[in-house]
Amino acid sequence: MKTIIKIIIASSIIYNFGIALFGPLYAIFVEGIGGSILDASGAYTVYVLVTGILLIIFGRFEDRLKNKESILILGLSVITLGNAGYIFITTPLHLFIVQLILGIGAAIMIPAWDATFSTHLDRRREAWEWSLWEGMWRIAAAIGALAGGFVATYFGFKILVTLMAIFSAFSTLLIYIHFKRERAL
Repeated sequence: MKTIIKIIIASSIIYNFGIALFGPLYAIFVEGIGGSILDASGAYTVYVLVTGILLIIFGRFEDRLKNKESILILGLSVITLGNAGYIFITTPLHLFIVQLILGIGAAIMIPAWDATFSTHLDRRREAWEWSLWEGMWRIAAAIGALAGGFVATYFGFKILVTLMAIFSAFSTLLIYIHFKRERAL
């Protein structure tokens, strides 16, 4: 397995662990900022809709670029900014803005991530490497979901979303350091 595949999988494990800290508790968080069920579903709709529309646009654009790694880092950085935004949310409107930022970041990151991962797969081991990534991020997410419940219960949402942002930043940094080191060689 190529080093870049290992780095992407490790980054994804860290990222998905951090996201899963918060994921199952999203509706409780929304309620805590004075939001309703409609606010929770509406904000999530903004995220998914923005991501879906922009994925198509950005994916077409990113195919024209040679350096998809920089786009991957840009997308992860925008997502990290969005995750950090949760720290400052006090109203449902803030939540909608953060979801918009996260949707933009995901739409930038996903095509570059998929292209980078696909390009570096080992021939005749594609299914294994894809399944390793798919399985590992889900295991990390399962552990993260349980850890998130513990953190929210004993330390509160501010600490939880701060940790989510830290894991997202660390995931981005891991990819950045690898690509910087690779270019230096």
